[in-house]
Amino acid sequence: MQEYLESEEYQSFNVMDGDQTKNLKFIDMCTGPHVDSTSDLDANSFKLARVAGAYWLGNSENQQLTRIYAYAFNDKDELAAHTHMLAEAKKRDHRVIGAKLKLFTVSELIGPGLPLMQPAGMVIRKELEDYLWDLHKVRGYDRVWTPHIAKEKLYEISGHASKFGDELFRVQGKEDSFIMKPMNCPHHMQIFADNQFSYRDMPVRYFEPATIYRDEKSGQLSGLTRVRAITQDDGHLFCRVDQIKEEVKVITDIIKEFYDTIGMTEDYWVSLSVRDEDKSKYLG
Repeated sequence: MQEYLESEEYQSFNVMDGDQTKNLKFIDMCTGPHVDSTSDLDANSFKLARVAGAYWLGNSENQQLTRIYAYAFNDKDELAAHTHMLAEAKKRDHRVIGAKLKLFTVSELIGPGLPLMQPAGMVIRKELEDYLWDLHKVRGYDRVWTPHIAKEKLYEISGHASKFGDELFRVQGKEDSFIMKPMNCPHHMQIFADNQFSYRDMPVRYFEPATIYRDEKSGQLSGLTRVRAITQDDGHLFCRVDQIKEEVKVITDIIKEFYDTIGMTEDYWVSLSVRDEDKSKYLG
């Protein structure tokens, strides 16, 4: 064991965590060699894709690492087929199509990750929004609307302020501090709390196509797939315990019908997320 700890495979290095310096150990689980000789590799079966820089643990105070991306296949024909597929996909990139058809605009004056919908793009957006509302209203949802900001205290109580931290956009008013909403949950709960519901009134279902905001890093932004302002077809419902099974089925039926309609259920899988022992990762 001591011999291993002194080897190059088990390296020690320091990183910054806030104001503290921590000593971490790096274990290389993929040291190889994976082939007896590089002559066994077909020189035409792999290709360097790109390189990119990344800070360890996402902290710019730490040493910058270099990520190397490459394509590797059994032979040159498989590599050629893959690179051809990527070239064709690039032609159909939504950023290319969006600019060509004038669907949306990203303005440097407004800021990256804050897309503007052109008239043609708004037609598509409105059709999607109307269809989603049709799917919800026939299943007993009521439509609501909430403002884009709320007092900071709301998110301190809900736990979002501590969970999202520096991802929050903060707005200072003349008297109060506000946050541009990162989630709609606390807003919808305030609507629910302003009513005197009986258990006989359950379930109560709210629907809102609402825009939320996250201060994502500029390097992570991409077209409409990673933005700072994203509109959710967000729903919240309040029900009795004996109604949970049926309400979950209603939600999944909406999701399945929507994605069936737009042809996105040919290959998909479902994963159930459950709580682990580290409760700090969850709200509520």
